[in-house]
Amino acid sequence: MLNQAVTISIRALGGLLLILLAALTSCGGGSGGPNQPVAVPPTGGGGTVEPPPKGLLVALESPDEFKQKIAAGFNTASSERAAALGDGTGSSDGLDGGSDGGSGDDTGGDTDGGSGDDTGGGGDTGGETDGGDFGGDGVPMGDASGGTETVAFTTTYTLETNVDEYDVVKYNGSQLFIAPSRGMDCCVMFEDEVAFDGLDDGGSDDGGSDDGGSDDGGAEGAATDSTDVAGDVLEMPVRGIRVLTTDAVNGLAQETHRIPLAEDQSVEGLYLVDRNLIALTSTAWWGRHGDQFARPEGWLNQSVGLESFDLDEDFSARHSIRVEGALVNSRRTEAGIFLVTRHTPAIDGLTYYPASQDEIDQNQNLLEALEPADFLPVIERDGEVLTPVTYDQCYAINPEDDAAPEARGNPILTLVLQIDPDSAEVIDAMCLLESIDGVYLTTTSLYFTAGLYEIGESETLIHQFQLEDGLPYVGSNRLLGGLFLGDNRDYRLNARGGTLRTVLTRWMDDVDDRIDHTLYVLEPASDKPALSIVGQLPNDQRPDEL
Repeated sequence: MLNQAVTISIRALGGLLLILLAALTSCGGGSGGPNQPVAVPPTGGGGTVEPPPKGLLVALESPDEFKQKIAAGFNTASSERAAALGDGTGSSDGLDGGSDGGSGDDTGGDTDGGSGDDTGGGGDTGGETDGGDFGGDGVPMGDASGGTETVAFTTTYTLETNVDEYDVVKYNGSQLFIAPSRGMDCCVMFEDEVAFDGLDDGGSDDGGSDDGGSDDGGAEGAATDSTDVAGDVLEMPVRGIRVLTTDAVNGLAQETHRIPLAEDQSVEGLYLVDRNLIALTSTAWWGRHGDQFARPEGWLNQSVGLESFDLDEDFSARHSIRVEGALVNSRRTEAGIFLVTRHTPAIDGLTYYPASQDEIDQNQNLLEALEPADFLPVIERDGEVLTPVTYDQCYAINPEDDAAPEARGNPILTLVLQIDPDSAEVIDAMCLLESIDGVYLTTTSLYFTAGLYEIGESETLIHQFQLEDGLPYVGSNRLLGGLFLGDNRDYRLNARGGTLRTVLTRWMDDVDDRIDHTLYVLEPASDKPALSIVGQLPNDQRPDEL
């Protein structure tokens, strides 16, 4: 009897549960109609997978999107230049491929268009910290956290510890290497008692400009020990990288070799890596930041190269990398040589500054007929064409981001290559399809900057990428103030301990206080691709001006 009663009770309870379930199903849990199916959660205990958050920059998803962004950039640049011409503020020269020289503009960083800037790079003659971190053979002499071993000779001064910089002069303790560079436009003075044999005693021809440049051994009228004179005919020495063997005891240096170079190439600087001498060549150089840097004109029909020579094989050529574009900057870390270039595609028949609707329509038809690959720069290694850049490694502004600027897209493609200094193989690559006006590199990160003027005063965009596999995007921020003043000598970025420090400047409508500076400290956000402000001066607790 007891078992029968229990069975009847269980059946009754089961019937009640079925009635309750039917009631819940009919009302849909408070929403929906009677025919709406019950949502079934996914198996495995997980809920709906949310897409990863996006940042101010996003990777492109297809070749068609890449082409669309480049074409939009051409249209944006054309509209801006046409508007400038209309109000008399622009030049009508058009995109003519720029100039063969690069040191005489306002983007060089130093006064009078010198080669260095506050980032310490590019044919540099001085940075902020002693380059003893890298010995004469290019090998780090100590880690970033500890001290460095003392070397017996001077090396390149560098801005960042354990980040080697290309320089127009390199020394390995026994040999001095001097590059013919338009990035160095003056001279070096020595004490009278220091004797140099075999040095050219005059001229400063860079082989690509009539207005000077550092001595490249090809200056007209320069009488040297290596010049043969027959009657009134002066035979010019071979233009190239000069190699001098030094005698430190007697203070002498004798030119013993000259590595020939093409006439259209200027060596913006050299690297010494083990027993390899690596020359960074370029047909033009426009600096690393500034207003001129953001214009498309200078990045047309240019070429950048990395040429390596074997010090143990009579300076024979080993490998050559050629990149279509103009040089921006380069650094070397233990991960390899990082090369930053910019390239404006040269398109036959395109009217870069259309003045009528017909010209605008013709441009659009021409751009639509091109393939995405037509916009990419040509990259060659030892004469073989490479395709290291994939479209998903190219980034553009995310229009849905709150910080997105109104003007998006740019016809200038900024390219970053990571190159093995021994084999000249391209390890990694990425590109950016937005306007930028500056580049800053450390051992772990690469930063792009871009100036804006959309709210009635200056703003600055800062984008960070990690120098590791894939060169992943870290994040961005849009800050109030400009990164550099009108003379472009100020480029105020410095990274330390995972944070980025920058000083931005605002022009104020106050005759007694026209300039205000703000120090920002940024670090990567933990929840999305962004750079968060973790410190700022002045602030509420410390309101005094900088």
